[in-house]
Amino acid sequence: MIRIKICGITSRKDAFAAVDAGADALGFMMHRASPRAVTPRKAREIAASLPRGTVAVGVFVSGSARSVAATADYCGFHLVQWHGGYPRPLLGVVRAPVMAAFRIGSRKDAIRAAKPSGPLPALFLLDSREKGRPGGTGRVFDWSLLAGLGFPVPFFLAGGLDRFNVATAVRKVRPFGVDVSTGVERSPGAKDPGLMRAFVREARAV
Repeated sequence: MIRIKICGITSRKDAFAAVDAGADALGFMMHRASPRAVTPRKAREIAASLPRGTVAVGVFVSGSARSVAATADYCGFHLVQWHGGYPRPLLGVVRAPVMAAFRIGSRKDAIRAAKPSGPLPALFLLDSREKGRPGGTGRVFDWSLLAGLGFPVPFFLAGGLDRFNVATAVRKVRPFGVDVSTGVERSPGAKDPGLMRAFVREARAV
């Protein structure tokens, strides 16, 4: 069954609405510049209240391996999502498994993600490439760029997914999981329960 991660959670209310909708994992933005950023204290409070089995994911863009590890431990994150380049410095320092984000804007980007060098993280996340933005673009990339490529670890597909296109994405790309944020929001950081339910329903209808 496809895994579903709803990212950019900013409140306990939205967290539980996402869980009720059927999300397997919730993402908490640790990047201060994001309109969906939460403090470590807030993330810790929400993560501690989640039902058993729900994966709390800390999303990081920068910071030293030690600072990321300390924040992840403090917040109780089960998974660390890293957008700051290949996560080699984090591996072996961060106790939680690491999901490495790759921005895809060309076939070269896709091949680079499929054939990384060095130790492997637990998961990949494939997102849209947009100049000046580490992720969370809300835009779909050309999924055909992934055609014929095998990835060494399971991956989540991100980038502009919503209730209208997620079923097509699952059929065409066959990812391990899908990641959504803007596609289930009323406004940045405010999730819509109806949109979350529709997204999960469409993703799992394939």
